[in-house]
Amino acid sequence: MLAPLGKRLLKHTRGYQGSSVSCPSCQRPSKFQGSRDKKFISLLGEIVIEDSAYYHWPACHTGHVPIDAALALAARRLTPAAEELTTLAGTVGSFAVAAEKLLPKMAGLGLGESTLERATEAADERPGQL
Repeated sequence: MLAPLGKRLLKHTRGYQGSSVSCPSCQRPSKFQGSRDKKFISLLGEIVIEDSAYYHWPACHTGHVPIDAALALAARRLTPAAEELTTLAGTVGSFAVAAEKLLPKMAGLGLGESTLERATEAADERPGQL
């Protein structure tokens, strides 16, 4: 859960960094494309940040949502705590059992087997970061 100041800052900026920013990949200028709602899964359930700023880089054909980096969100739209719990559940036994029984019991999370598998395998590629 975000502290009250964090909530006010998110509401105010929503990741907007101006009309253009540098691409994290190619370092070329990008343009602000508009705002989109961002949904992600936390240990408290689904959270929606409305009107998150979205930037697109035509040179390398990638998009970026700065609020994702500010909140340390994974590509699977899991908060760091949800990702860690998902990964731990995925190491206990089969991904199916973890998705169907462990996660719902541990935190009330209803993730698919494939999401759990991808999160667990991604964590395996970056040891020591969880």
